[in-house]
Amino acid sequence: ELQELLFLLSDCPVPTIAYVHGICFGGRMGLAAACDFIVAEKDTKFGFPEVKIGMIPAVISPYVSRKMSIGRMRELFITGESFGIQQAYDFGFLYSLEINIDNLIKKVKGGAPLAQSFVKKLLSEEVDKDYIDERDSQLAELITQIKEGSESQEGMAAFMQKRPPSWSEE
Repeated sequence: ELQELLFLLSDCPVPTIAYVHGICFGGRMGLAAACDFIVAEKDTKFGFPEVKIGMIPAVISPYVSRKMSIGRMRELFITGESFGIQQAYDFGFLYSLEINIDNLIKKVKGGAPLAQSFVKKLLSEEVDKDYIDERDSQLAELITQIKEGSESQEGMAAFMQKRPPSWSEE
């Protein structure tokens, strides 16, 4: 369901804007990344903490890769560290450090709607529906394998019990 939601949001023919505030971790990062523009309040925290509970951000990775470099994703996915808006902007995740939705909407409305929809299609890596179905199936398989593994089971149990997982040195 998350895969379908991310695809529909990304494939929307009109420009989309994510306005983020508070905590934006995991799947929320995917929802934001599936949008064309991302703006955030100054105290927002971002991150991919899945690895800390024995999981991986597989489903959201194709959308995050549209905003960040693979090298940066590798670092953040492996460490699970969180970061603020300045880093999110520096990483290419945020459109702007300023939150002026009205100004952004005005800029977007300055473009021809049909041309904008073709720009989105032109820049989409997933023009071929068969490719998307195959990719999503592979990601779902990967997530299933991870969830069934002992690390994930320990990570989830530790999270629910509010304790560090056995592999953590915290």
